[in-house]
Amino acid sequence: MNTKHIAKSVDAINNNTAPKDIFPQMNNLAKFSLRTWVFIVGFLPTLIIGTALGGYFTLNRFEEVKKNLMTQGHNIITPIAVAAELPMSSKDRETAKKLISLSQLKNSQLISSIAIFDENNQIFVTSNFHRDFENMRFQGDINNIQENTVNAYGDNAIFYMPIYSDPFWLNNFSKDEPQIIGYVSILLKLESAILAQHRAAMAAFIIVFLGLQLNIFFTLRMFKYISNPVNQMVNVVKKIQQGELDARVSGPLVGELDHLRLGINSMASSLNDYHHELQLSIDQATQDLRETLEQFEIQNVELDIAKKKAEEGSKIKSEFLANMSHELRTPLNGVLGFSRQLLKTPLYGNQQEYIRTIEHSAGNLLKIINDILDFSKLEAGKMVLEQIPFNFNDCIDDTIKLLSPIAHDKQLELIIDIDPNLPENLTGDSLRIAQIINNLVGNAIKFTKEGSITFKVEVVNISPEEIDIKAEIIDTGIGISEAQSKQLFKAFGQGDSSISRSYGGTGLGLVITKHLVNRMGGQIGFSRNTYNGTTFWFSLKLKTGPFQIDESKLFKNLKDKVMVIIESKSASNYNLSKRCRHLGLNVQSFEHMDMAIEYIENTPKVDFVTLSIHKDQQYTQSIKTIQKYCEQMLISHDNQDIHQLQPLIRADKDSLVNNPISHRQLTKSLLFRGVAPIQTIDKNKRINAHVLCVDDNPANLKLIKTLVLDHVTEVTTAENGEQAISQASENIFDLILMDIQMPIIDGLQATEAIRKDSKNTTTPIIAVTAHADAQEQQKIISYGIEEIITKPISEARISKMLYSWLNKPNVANTDSLNWALALKQANNKPELAKDMILMLLDSLAQASHAIEANLQNDDASSLIEVVHKLHGASCYAGTEQLQKICRQLEQSLKAGRTINQLEPEILELLDEITNIESSAPAFMANLNVEIN
Repeated sequence: MNTKHIAKSVDAINNNTAPKDIFPQMNNLAKFSLRTWVFIVGFLPTLIIGTALGGYFTLNRFEEVKKNLMTQGHNIITPIAVAAELPMSSKDRETAKKLISLSQLKNSQLISSIAIFDENNQIFVTSNFHRDFENMRFQGDINNIQENTVNAYGDNAIFYMPIYSDPFWLNNFSKDEPQIIGYVSILLKLESAILAQHRAAMAAFIIVFLGLQLNIFFTLRMFKYISNPVNQMVNVVKKIQQGELDARVSGPLVGELDHLRLGINSMASSLNDYHHELQLSIDQATQDLRETLEQFEIQNVELDIAKKKAEEGSKIKSEFLANMSHELRTPLNGVLGFSRQLLKTPLYGNQQEYIRTIEHSAGNLLKIINDILDFSKLEAGKMVLEQIPFNFNDCIDDTIKLLSPIAHDKQLELIIDIDPNLPENLTGDSLRIAQIINNLVGNAIKFTKEGSITFKVEVVNISPEEIDIKAEIIDTGIGISEAQSKQLFKAFGQGDSSISRSYGGTGLGLVITKHLVNRMGGQIGFSRNTYNGTTFWFSLKLKTGPFQIDESKLFKNLKDKVMVIIESKSASNYNLSKRCRHLGLNVQSFEHMDMAIEYIENTPKVDFVTLSIHKDQQYTQSIKTIQKYCEQMLISHDNQDIHQLQPLIRADKDSLVNNPISHRQLTKSLLFRGVAPIQTIDKNKRINAHVLCVDDNPANLKLIKTLVLDHVTEVTTAENGEQAISQASENIFDLILMDIQMPIIDGLQATEAIRKDSKNTTTPIIAVTAHADAQEQQKIISYGIEEIITKPISEARISKMLYSWLNKPNVANTDSLNWALALKQANNKPELAKDMILMLLDSLAQASHAIEANLQNDDASSLIEVVHKLHGASCYAGTEQLQKICRQLEQSLKAGRTINQLEPEILELLDEITNIESSAPAFMANLNVEIN
């Protein structure tokens, strides 16, 4: 047997840790010692058997004594009853007296008294009188006396025997039963019988007691030869368990115990040998482990050093990326800015083409830099996604507007197919969604030489709080082979090496796109088209906005009006027709101009005509002809020179937009006639404002000054933070443009100093920085900077910013509407803030009617839904009081309070809605001056 297993078994037995499911019935038995069990097994059976036998024989003796007594009594009373018949018949009391006296004398030790009673149960004669004599009289009818009738009386017994007129009638077999003429009563003493019983019991007890003593004697002998050796073995096993492996069971024992002694001693010897071997193994293992731990300690030190180096490297990398972002964006800002400024000057020969090439190359370099920085931020986990309200259609339109000129230059058909059920207002990171669309659609345009690119968006699932959308980008480009597909979505990987040489790019676009889609809870993939080209798709989970606008009310006036669509490209024609039919228009579409003009000339009334002009198409005469029969035209073009089209446009009737026609362009053109004139800079109408521009790069400073001077009357420059603080202390400025990364004193320290002590503590300060990281921008905002402009700076961005901050009227805030709060809630985006206020105002009338209806109907569940939507809308529209009332009312309704209990609060909400509606016209009039 394996000594290791033996040792474990012994330990388990002694520690009571043996598996309980092996012998569950032994668990209770193990509570008693072997000595106890030997005593119980040896003594208890003897006690039980002895007691049983003694009791049995004692009871048997009692019965025998009782039976003998009864026999003696019967033998005495029967002759007396027979002999007493004659004296009774003759009334001879003397004879009867002698009879009973003689009988008592012969049995004086047994009989206490004898009496004869007559048929009337009266005493006839007695042997002697005593105090209990009356107890010898039979109680009841003497005819009921039977032979051997016995009654107990204390320690005595009374025997009764009837006296018949013919004492031998039973032997003569007479048919006539003799009469009872009396009876004999004998009082017998029981002392002798009881004494005999006691003697029998005492004898039984003595026998059992002697048997038990003998049993105890043998049990004690058993202790000597069995229990004591077993206890010795138990003690030895405990010593073995405690590690005293030299312990042994001594002396020869009887029978199997001697074999057990030899087995335990052999086990102890084996365990001792095994322990010795195990100790040697442990010593060796300990030595090996000590050496291994020393190696681990060395490796941990090396890993710690490597970790510190990696963290230092990561820090250096982050600093390098930040510096690279600043250092690369800063010169690019100058290249792009002055290229655009140069394009506005008279150029000769191929100079304009050269400048456009410089601008295009700088733009490509900027995109590569952005991709590398985005990829680095994604790898480091530092990219933060915003959650702000935005218009999804506008996000698509703005992105496609940037890409459409590239598609038009390649003469590609760009088709936008948006699901009409897509809500206008969603919540998410619109900039990153635009980046996803830009990467995928841009790739489709890049890798497509001819044909079309379709951008399709459909709603997969929508709920009151969330929406699932799926977008597909379908192109007719070069396609992707099986081998090339394995390289997609990998960093710096493209289909093959020739792709980057032919088309350029870093190969990071799809990697960044995949990361962004996944971060938004969506998925991305692609499939190869049946004939040629590729379909890329992605899905997103976005939150719906706090409230939505019912567009059906806006377009109800368009229902059944006639729209003629002239689009030579079939796919674009079909898509545009579908969108117009969804608006309720009666659409007639044509791919050929002649057929369209013929239809227009022969139709009584045509309300709208949409004409798409593509390159190399003659359109002047056709537009003039259509205008004779049409009330309103929407002309879309493929990046044509707008100055050639402008003279053909009727300012009060027609609209001019780019292809493909966006949702907002289409709806605005149909709802509002006319087109805004081309914006040109009028040097004589610049804003009367004094602006401080701060930048340490001379080229950037010169560019910013040039761009700002196109819009304001006076500009002062500073080359570092120290000069900026000095200028702010001496002069009052209307606006300060502050570079962030500068020597001596950086932009943040300069801003802090200006806010603390200068003449410009409340002057708006706009940060101009190359840092695009969201965390860095948040840090910048915390220093009291109102807005951030990232490099490279565009003229449109500067113009919009200056107009937003310098051309502000004094908006008369009311108790219900606060423009500053609305602007803050919209992330300092005036257009978005205005849209939020307009959407709230459009929903107030419907909300007010719903609240009044629920109040009358006592419908608390519907009221909660209305108040919840109104609460969400008020969070983004600068309506602090409305927001507070909605929040309190919603909490009270959800807590279970009834409409009757909340009627004052509901009426207060209706009053606040009325206040907003009454103050809105004047408030929005000022905003129109500010933003439009």
